[in-house]
Amino acid sequence: MNGLAIRLVLTVLVGFLGVFFIRLYRVRSHVRSLQKQGLVRPVLLHLWAETLTDCGQPMPPHSFLLGHLKFVAGVMGKLPPYIHGVYIADQIRQIYPEMDTAFYLDIWPVGEPHLMLIKPDLVYQLTQANQLPKFPGLTTFLTPLAGKHNLVTMEGALWKRWRSIFNSGFSSSHISSLVPGMVEKIEIFISNLSKHAKAGKMFFLEEMLLNLTIDIIGGAVM
Repeated sequence: MNGLAIRLVLTVLVGFLGVFFIRLYRVRSHVRSLQKQGLVRPVLLHLWAETLTDCGQPMPPHSFLLGHLKFVAGVMGKLPPYIHGVYIADQIRQIYPEMDTAFYLDIWPVGEPHLMLIKPDLVYQLTQANQLPKFPGLTTFLTPLAGKHNLVTMEGALWKRWRSIFNSGFSSSHISSLVPGMVEKIEIFISNLSKHAKAGKMFFLEEMLLNLTIDIIGGAVM
């Protein structure tokens, strides 16, 4: 029985490793094929190639085994601990100044390959000028919390229909009426920032900003 269990475990392990390395090969090959094309093409959010423009050299030196994991770890290792991942794009741009438009970042299997945008014009193309599909992970995360039908994950005509119902809540006149309450909560936020600045110790800004966001949204909803 023990021998059968061991063989079963080994079979599952070999199968898992096989799937892992097949996926590794496909991801690395796909990223390198994009690099050879010399264009910023779809990596994140299932984007269409024609929505973005040429960016020249599209990514830092790439390892077929590790992708950019070792490179990113080296960059992050020089930054303060617990720093937000949003800083990584600018840190890479400082190392490679020629990558001032957009570039690929392959961090699989820690995460999906990313398309890092530096130039505001490209950000506009993705967020305003084109109606692009939303990231599938957004639906996976929010469905257990908000159900399948919610404004954040809806797409196309269905999203437009329900978004129009809430248009009055997003009108400039209504938003202006909420400003005094926002200012009151921001004053508390500034006071807390001043206390941390006087203490001279590192702190988590993300938690404070999250609290501020919840306070403002909660006040607006209530």
